This record gives sequence, structure tokens and C-alpha cells, in this order.
Amino acid sequence: MTERCLMRYSAKDPARHAAGEGAAYRDLLRGQLEKIPTLRDVSFYSPEFGNWHRETEALLEKVFGGTSHAFQAFQAVLFTPLFLGCRGDDAVFAEAYRQGLAEAEALLRSCLDRA
Repeated sequence: MTERCLMRYSAKDPARHAAGEGAAYRDLLRGQLEKIPTLRDVSFYSPEFGNWHRETEALLEKVFGGTSHAFQAFQAVLFTPLFLGCRGDDAVFAEAYRQGLAEAEALLRSCLDRA
């Protein structure tokens, strides 16, 4: 999954953030990662998850850009089942949510290495 964060800044890149900004972005990414264990105890429908998702999406857009693979990969993470069958119950939603958080966590860890 490390290929999800393809945008790397180089010294020659005019979009490069100042060193202080890069460190600040890494701290913010770490902060979003640190919230994931707490999110495992709440629902997809909780305000905590909604706030975390919005903040993380905005942060990835700011750091990597709205057209970056990192940003788009985060938008593609599913936290609810893609399809519902007649046997769909709360366990199906809970599993999809757990899998989505795991995928988001792996993505953010990958992005942290590149911020």
C-alpha cells in the first residue's frame, strides 16, 4: 500500500513546503493516526468519526493536493459495505468499518513517511 502516496517533495519542487511546515504536517498526520484506536470503539455514524474523516481528508488535500493519489485513495476507502444482501446485519457494517479503519491506518502510515 506504500505506493498510494506517490507525491514526494524534492528541493527542486516549487510546491515544496518549508521544513517547519513539513514537520507540522507530519505531526498532524500522526495525530490523525493516533485517533484511530478510539474510532474503533465508535460507529461510522458517530460525530467523532465524521469529524476525523473530514479533518483527515482536508489534511491530505493540503499536504499532497486534491489530485494526488494519497488524497484520492483516502476518498476511496469504504467504511460501510459496498453491497447489502438480505442477510446484512450490524455485524456486516461493523466489519466493513473495521476494515476501512485498517486501510485508512495503513494509508496514513504510508503518507507519513512521505510528508
